[in-house]
Amino acid sequence: MTVLLEALFLAAMMVAAIFAGSEAWSKESIGVESQAATALMIVIRPAVNLDVAPDESGESGNSAAVRELTLAEIVDTATIPVAQRENVLRHLRTVVLTDLPAFGEERTFTQEGLEAIVGEATRRLESAGFSVEWKVPARSHILRKSNFSREAVSKSLRQEFSSRCGGCEVVLRKIEMPKVQGLKIHTWRLVVRADRPRGNFAVPIEIDLLSDSEDLSKTSRKTLMVTGDVELYANVPVATRAISGSEKITATDFKIDRRNVTFALDTAALSQEILASVAAKGLAFGEPIWKSSLRREQLIRFGDPVRVQVGGESWSITSDGVAQGSAALGDSVRVKVGKSQKLVSGVLKEKGLVEIE
Repeated sequence: MTVLLEALFLAAMMVAAIFAGSEAWSKESIGVESQAATALMIVIRPAVNLDVAPDESGESGNSAAVRELTLAEIVDTATIPVAQRENVLRHLRTVVLTDLPAFGEERTFTQEGLEAIVGEATRRLESAGFSVEWKVPARSHILRKSNFSREAVSKSLRQEFSSRCGGCEVVLRKIEMPKVQGLKIHTWRLVVRADRPRGNFAVPIEIDLLSDSEDLSKTSRKTLMVTGDVELYANVPVATRAISGSEKITATDFKIDRRNVTFALDTAALSQEILASVAAKGLAFGEPIWKSSLRREQLIRFGDPVRVQVGGESWSITSDGVAQGSAALGDSVRVKVGKSQKLVSGVLKEKGLVEIE
């Protein structure tokens, strides 16, 4: 009897265990099926002002490094629940619209174009367990705010000043930026004079401002000033010895050296110009050689005998003549030819040779 009772007790325990396991499994299954996908309503903004900081390379003006504009930048993040926001944005950052606009540049996306893009985003979000609806405007205008910073303005000033001094090196010793606190800057540009700066400068900056509503079609213009001190440096030829006036200059008589040319009133002479010239005045050791420091070497003077040549590709005739004036290489000069003393004009091709063309 005892054995029979024990057997019945064990059978009852097994049935209870099986029933309990089945019930737990059933509840678990029901729980999984009841977990519906998280519903989202994501809104794309009709107007977006990007405010992207310059990268490590010192990006400024319209020289932006190529980066990508993704769907995450143009959605209204406030419409995404905080608990899911970062996860959703992570997926949206994988959907690329285009390259990042340059500073001050505007891009426009139509509803038709955006719907094709959000279709891809929907597939990615649904695979992550989200149910998504979109609110897409007729158009979405994307503007990247101008990088109006000390670094951006300084870089633009250096580029402008360098172009006005033949690519010289520009060193900004001081720069005073205008006060722009509270201004919503749309675009800006420097208005630089055609001549190069000499020491201090004051450059107007034309700034287009957004309205309080940040409507991209409504801007106003304001002109401010940026001031400062600048030094200009360039590689120029300098004399390696004292050179007398009218002396022929050779390749060993000068070298190229970096000098401060901020207040220079002339342009540095080129090496080929120096070698084809004589000193127009005396030059001291270490003195820069400017274009005004030279005059072209006169290879012939009035009364010098010359050869006069005329001809074509396969023939030439040469005659003796007498120069009727002074001339440097490449100059036109008049010559009396032969016993007839006929006056002709030609070009001095080399010392003592005049070619009639």
